[in-house]
Amino acid sequence: LAQIASIFGTWIFVYCVSRAILKLTDAIIGLRVDEESELMGLDISQHRDDRKGHNYVEKETLETVVPCDINGKDVVLVDDVLYTGRTARAAFDALSDYGRAGTIQLAVLVDRGHRELPIRADYVGKNVPTSHTEMVGVDPCDEGFTVNIYDVIE
Repeated sequence: LAQIASIFGTWIFVYCVSRAILKLTDAIIGLRVDEESELMGLDISQHRDDRKGHNYVEKETLETVVPCDINGKDVVLVDDVLYTGRTARAAFDALSDYGRAGTIQLAVLVDRGHRELPIRADYVGKNVPTSHTEMVGVDPCDEGFTVNIYDVIE
């Protein structure tokens, strides 16, 4: 985020609010680089297309924090891991509920490949090749973030 802000100036940084990224929220907020850039959390749970059935309703919805008007503004969508692209697609849909951004760019901490949708990140912290039988976790630490790869037990 610091690189993005230093190149482009004032942006609205949006992070996807999910159970997985809630533990990273403080670290992401800490990356904000200037007073003029806005930060908002976005609940995408109602926009997911990979949940049980088309009319599936998330049991627990998470709070969306929209501190500003996004119409015509430059937005950077921030997520922890880019995998199939479905989270990013849901975030684009959810973001449109709050207006029409001038531009939207995607920044991810980890890109693990295996896209199911034609989505790519504009900014990637680390490319981590994985198999479909592995999970990737991102955890905050004093130096920023650590990336952990776990075997999925079926």
